[in-house]
Amino acid sequence: MHKNEFIMKPKVNFCFKELMDDDEVRRGFIAAVLNLPPEKIEKTILLPTHLRKEHAEDKLGILDVRALLKGNVQIDIEMQVMAFAYKTEPV
Repeated sequence: MHKNEFIMKPKVNFCFKELMDDDEVRRGFIAAVLNLPPEKIEKTILLPTHLRKEHAEDKLGILDVRALLKGNVQIDIEMQVMAFAYKTEPV
């Protein structure tokens, strides 16, 4: 790859959401996370990502992806990237 070629990493929130817009990618991702064959995920439907406030003091919740599976099973998907420290000295 050349330096001037740009590929956005799926850890970037925008990129992750765009990938999840594709039904085949979404099904494959959910199947991989749940350790299921993709054929077991028959259908996914994207749901609104803004969660309704139940009480006035509740915070607004915005998920990366909400999907509805067969059997009325709802999945909430959030991409979380955690920073961690590297050891620079030999162990």
